[in-house]
Amino acid sequence: MQPTVSLYIASYSENSLFRRHGFANEFVDTYPSKKFCLEHWAQFFRKSDYIEIFDFVTFFLRDDACPTTLREMIADALNEPWSPYRLLEAPPTIIPAVSQQEAKALKGDLEAAFASPFAGAKVHIQAALDAVNTGDNRSVVRESIHAVESAVKDFTMEEGATLSQALKKLSSEFGTHKALSNAFDKLYAYSNDEKGIRHALVFGENDRVGFDEAIFFLSACSAFLAFLNRKSAEQKV
Repeated sequence: MQPTVSLYIASYSENSLFRRHGFANEFVDTYPSKKFCLEHWAQFFRKSDYIEIFDFVTFFLRDDACPTTLREMIADALNEPWSPYRLLEAPPTIIPAVSQQEAKALKGDLEAAFASPFAGAKVHIQAALDAVNTGDNRSVVRESIHAVESAVKDFTMEEGATLSQALKKLSSEFGTHKALSNAFDKLYAYSNDEKGIRHALVFGENDRVGFDEAIFFLSACSAFLAFLNRKSAEQKV
């Protein structure tokens, strides 16, 4: 990460960390001067691994008081040619680099998903994004498919149904093509297999699910949430 960005974050962290997690006297005791604060956080950036640094940066980017300038500086730093990571804007999330076309499509679908009325699904998609940020591919897949499950049940008002039952109702009563419903039913079955993603204890030995599968599930499930969001809007017209 560029030095200027690191210094900006360090300076900004003086107020933010203690505004949210401490008291004024603790602030004075821990950071007696701005120079000391900058030196402290410079050491953090030098010695921490990339997961700790990305978690730290994401924390500030999602803070309501985070300056727009800081977000722009970090986005510019990560968008340098050959950078292996990119910054998604809504919500701010650092993810491994994908093609420009994939990033644009994912960005649009995520914005639509978070604009949807499906509260439970949004919680799962947020958890999937957080998992992308830490490289936890298993959780990305699990949370993404759970987002679809939650949204379909909300849309069909079948809270007690299985996903398969809710998908069938989506086709029979709301005009969704049966092939599309079947596709997500099979994706859910894949993630629900005894050797699949939703069984965390078993998945530790399953190295077949990597970043490509994780991004596929996140993209497909976000697109499906965007689709349901549009259908939900149609139902209200």
